[in-house]
Amino acid sequence: MNRRDFIKQISFMTSGLVLSNALPGFLRKAAAVEIQRTPFQLSVVTDRPDEALARLENLLKSRVLSKSSLKYAEYRLAGDHLSDMALISGGRLINVHQAQDELSRGLLEIARSLDMPRRVGNPVLMQFSQDLSSMDPEKIQIFVRNQLVEEIDMHENREYLRVAGVQGFVAVAVRQGKANIVEASCRHQTCMKMGSIHHPGQNLVCIPNQVRVVVAGQHAKGVDGIVY
Repeated sequence: MNRRDFIKQISFMTSGLVLSNALPGFLRKAAAVEIQRTPFQLSVVTDRPDEALARLENLLKSRVLSKSSLKYAEYRLAGDHLSDMALISGGRLINVHQAQDELSRGLLEIARSLDMPRRVGNPVLMQFSQDLSSMDPEKIQIFVRNQLVEEIDMHENREYLRVAGVQGFVAVAVRQGKANIVEASCRHQTCMKMGSIHHPGQNLVCIPNQVRVVVAGQHAKGVDGIVY
């Protein structure tokens, strides 16, 4: 399957698998709650997007049984960047080069086949994320090494919030219900070129600093746990 066809089909192929009508009603409800509490996002920076997608497709298909729906987006990044992967699963940033779970091992094998990490010019940022469109955005949360260090109301405007990371710093701006990274000490500054986020479950990640900015939310029909 080529990349464009995959973009069109991925939401369809991943929808409804967990909440299959074959499950009793109370199990479908329990599964839905668990899905909403364990968001998933995979970001891949690569200069070989077609090859990357071909290798990721089977791995993602084998994982969609634990996801209600996936969204796909891709962006062209200008300049030099580090080709690598960033995985968020269960609300945590996971280093696929060190983790031993099945998904991380599969991603590491793909990363090695794509010669990651390495410096590349004008790559594509590919993002696969869990669809949490049924939730209302509530807060912007900032994590360092998976520890919550800042929490900001979505409707509060903060022009420049500097956060100390592992190797330097990241500065976050929150304006009119959207958050983006406006300054970072990392070399390639890929995180600054990932745009803004405003939907629950969306993340911005600075891998060198191990900083993650995430939109937390709750159900539009009532509180069912903060998602981050």
